[in-house]
Amino acid sequence: RALLKLERASRNLDMALRAMTQGLALFDAQYRLLLVNERFLEIFDLSEDAFRAKLSAQDVEDLIAKQIAATPDLKHHFAAVELFGRHLGRLFTQAEPVSGEDTFGDRIISFTHVITGEGGWVTTVEDVTERRAQEARLAYLSRFDALTGLPNRAQFNDRLSLDLAWAADNGIKLAAIGLDLNQFKEINDQRGHSAGDAVLVEIGRRLESAAQDGEFVGRIGGDEYCALKKFRLQTEVGEFLGRLERCFQAPIRVEENDISVSVSIGVAIYPDDAVDAEQLVNNADLAKYRAKRSVTQNVCFYEADMDEASRERRTMARDLWDALEREECHLTYQVQKNIRSRETIGYEALIRWTHPMRGAIPPDVFIPIAEECGAILPIGRWVLKRACADAVAWSDDLRVAVNLSPVQIANDDIVKLVHETLLESGLAPQRLELEITESTIIGDKAHALHVLRQLNALGITVALDDFGTGYSSLDTLNSFPFDKIKIDRSFLSEAEETEDSRAIVKAVVALGRSLDVPVLAEGVETAGQLSILEEEGCQEAQGFLFGRPARLTGEEVLKSIGRGA
Repeated sequence: RALLKLERASRNLDMALRAMTQGLALFDAQYRLLLVNERFLEIFDLSEDAFRAKLSAQDVEDLIAKQIAATPDLKHHFAAVELFGRHLGRLFTQAEPVSGEDTFGDRIISFTHVITGEGGWVTTVEDVTERRAQEARLAYLSRFDALTGLPNRAQFNDRLSLDLAWAADNGIKLAAIGLDLNQFKEINDQRGHSAGDAVLVEIGRRLESAAQDGEFVGRIGGDEYCALKKFRLQTEVGEFLGRLERCFQAPIRVEENDISVSVSIGVAIYPDDAVDAEQLVNNADLAKYRAKRSVTQNVCFYEADMDEASRERRTMARDLWDALEREECHLTYQVQKNIRSRETIGYEALIRWTHPMRGAIPPDVFIPIAEECGAILPIGRWVLKRACADAVAWSDDLRVAVNLSPVQIANDDIVKLVHETLLESGLAPQRLELEITESTIIGDKAHALHVLRQLNALGITVALDDFGTGYSSLDTLNSFPFDKIKIDRSFLSEAEETEDSRAIVKAVVALGRSLDVPVLAEGVETAGQLSILEEEGCQEAQGFLFGRPARLTGEEVLKSIGRGA
């Protein structure tokens, strides 16, 4: 039984040794090898036959050294191998485990020596090459952008802190520069994400090539890049910006297509504009956003009024979220007329906001802010529900027109919202007209057109607002069968003075006639403008000539029906 028990224990030990992922070698107090497992042999590419005889620790080292010497690629790494000798002195002196790592050619071996109770020791070894490579990769990714290879946001922040300290110690200035590609989403949508990635990589390559000693460029995410420049003279930062701008002049060749990319650049200067890293970056972003909104400038330097304007927008955004609950918003209605008969055909709902401290705030001021901060969604829901509820009290043949924001179209619940609103209010679908601009479609054309078709299927009218102010009007009309076209007021305002503006009005009316789509002209303010529309055959109009937007009751609407200009 004792022999069987011993044999069973021996088999279990053999199984355990074979299953180990680490190599193991056991030595007695006389430095003689007692036990070695298969993994130890595999790690050092040693033959099992060489270990049949009693070996010392020195013999084992010699076998490993001989194996390395026999491998041409590894000869230059080691003249000798000391896996045990240089560690055993420490091991027996401090009586604590000794561990470390050694490089064996292109491999990294981790080892540990531990004293046994009989005065010997056990050595374990492990090939950690792949693990260290993965760690190195993760360390790289924590500092560099995986797509372009440029320094990432973390490295930018570290470099910014160092450069700020250097600038302060040496009495020089530092420019923090933000770069944002314009309309990059369209490249992804039209060409595919692989083409978008190719553009990002090429821009990164150009920026890296443009940077000189002491200058920094990186990618901080998406289509945003960054740069840092220490300088004494303003001409130095100007020259650097010139090099950055030239990176965007030549088209980028992607799959036999030339893609042109423009950029918006914002610059903030230490210590003129800010003295700490966070504020410096924020100010560069403010300058970049101004450049993005500008038609004529693609490089903007930070100015103090930008920060004030930004604070103003943030304050207004906070107030917008509470405006509906405080009942600060109301609707006004602008009458729409049939030009030939002068009969009232409907009203356009227009939101107005009266701030308790600022007074009346124009829609063209607060609507863009509402779209940026997301408040446009609750505001848009309120407008739609309020307008439909009001229209129910009007005559059954009058329409109500409601503007939809691109943000609302991007929200998948808009179709459900319209359907529920019609059911709740009892308004007939044909009496609701939803107006959208071309920018609504440009952002995500496939999604926008899908939503518009769903809305049209409900039986409502869909009108294309501000026609002619976008850059793809004909393509937009071809993509979706709109029920109405609205001529932007900017064309009509000069139709009496310039032949070009009148020609545009004439062309749009003719286009609507050829497509069998009614045309409504906005901004009619004079009898002369109305006369031009009559001559060209425009069907509908609205503007101050017929009446200013006003808060109307159902009775007031009924009284206005049929009233001429």
